[in-house]
Amino acid sequence: MPMLRQRLKQQSACGSSGYLAITAAIILAAVLTVLALSLSFSSFFNSSDVQDSNLKESSYFLAEACGETALLKLSQNSNYSGNEIVSVASGTCKIFTLEASSSQKIIKTQASSSEAATNLKIIVQTPSLDIVSWEEY
Repeated sequence: MPMLRQRLKQQSACGSSGYLAITAAIILAAVLTVLALSLSFSSFFNSSDVQDSNLKESSYFLAEACGETALLKLSQNSNYSGNEIVSVASGTCKIFTLEASSSQKIIKTQASSSEAATNLKIIVQTPSLDIVSWEEY
């Protein structure tokens, strides 16, 4: 009889270590699954941020092209008043009516690329057309 008890204790000890190994494997698999899912969602949202950044950059350069166009037209004609839509290779932008003071002119442009938009405000000295400020507003 003591031999039987000893044998049952050995089987019981082996069986519980098997359950422990299976439980540890299940927990490890669950943790790795959660980690893999969080990394995939993270990369998905990062790619969306990169796309938004590219669209914003595109709209900014389009608004800059409009500002340069307005400066060129103002250098060719001091009475240039703006208020036009300009077509550029990558899209269109708008030059608003120029605002003038005694010694400065304010050029405002707007461009959009998909859902990103940029508004620029350029202040120049007249008649020299020296740029006082060039900023997004």
